[in-house]
Amino acid sequence: MIYLDNAATTKTAPEVLSSMLPYFTEHYGNPSSPHRFGQRAHVALNDARKTIATTLGVKQQEVIFMSSATESIHTAVRGIPHAGGHIITTSTEHSAVIEACALMEARGCTVTYLTPNTDGVISLQQVEQALQKDTTLVSVHYINNETGAIQPLAAIGQLLKEHTALFHVDATQAFLTQDCTMDYLQWDMITLAGHKLHAPKGVGILGVREQINLTPLITGSQEFSVRGGTQSVPLAVGLATAMKLGLQEKETTKQHYLQLKKQLTSDLLSLVPDTTITGAEETTSEAIVHVRFAGISGETLMTRLDIDGIAVATGSACSSSEAGPSRVLLAMGIPEEDAVGSIRISFSKWNTLEEIEKLTEAIAYHVGQIRHMNITY
Repeated sequence: MIYLDNAATTKTAPEVLSSMLPYFTEHYGNPSSPHRFGQRAHVALNDARKTIATTLGVKQQEVIFMSSATESIHTAVRGIPHAGGHIITTSTEHSAVIEACALMEARGCTVTYLTPNTDGVISLQQVEQALQKDTTLVSVHYINNETGAIQPLAAIGQLLKEHTALFHVDATQAFLTQDCTMDYLQWDMITLAGHKLHAPKGVGILGVREQINLTPLITGSQEFSVRGGTQSVPLAVGLATAMKLGLQEKETTKQHYLQLKKQLTSDLLSLVPDTTITGAEETTSEAIVHVRFAGISGETLMTRLDIDGIAVATGSACSSSEAGPSRVLLAMGIPEEDAVGSIRISFSKWNTLEEIEKLTEAIAYHVGQIRHMNITY
């Protein structure tokens, strides 16, 4: 089996699993309980928060544990005081952002959806032109989860320092390869999910600049009253371990991804005619290759590869049940007939060049077979 759908979810790292196990079986107290079982769990939770805060360059109280990136995004978008204000985002955001903005529109806010260029990237000028006096929030993803397009967030963060609007960054796909620190991006809020960086599912964080007051989606005294409910200490410990490990390995990981990506794109372009790699190399993540093949269905290709024991995707796992071509690709101006023939390949540190060779050989064979049956190609 070859797993190349790491943008959807990643394998939990052995070091992460080992760090979590004692908090399932030995130190399993409620971190809010005053006895020694609870206090041992409380110390572990605080240590995890401190580790995560260090990786982001923030204070411990600026790290809020969440159950997922979706909860983190909804808390960020819906939790700040809008009072019918204006929100800026992009038309290629993750569905969680799109849906949260739609809820705010129903509550009287106006939303500007910036359209990216054909590489999937928005410009600083677009943000600057969209800003209004009543803009309360700018929410932009760091890396697009379908195409891997990287947005110019550091420049946007600098621009917004001169404006009252808050800056939310969805960094779900970015932590293993990009600088996500507050100082670099000038974010006010940041979203991360454990299962995208070799931690378990069911845990994420919302980083929140200290001065910001958020209305919680789930009330309670835990997590500085931003997110109620008993915290999962094992998941928090696992996320902290994964983020510490990811920070230590960042440069090695990036170079490994680049090696895989160069081999993959070179082989595909030489072996498969009428192939297009989506996005410009300099503004696309090392971890994601989005590729379009003329004359085929991406769904058909994905299914054939799955039968071969190779896992890829046709787009975001969160929108895989939606019929028709990806709204992200259409928003980028890619024609519908091109969009339907696309797949996404995404790497982990455990993928090898040998796996890439097997993948490209399988793609070349199946694309040829599918095209042979397509009388219009």
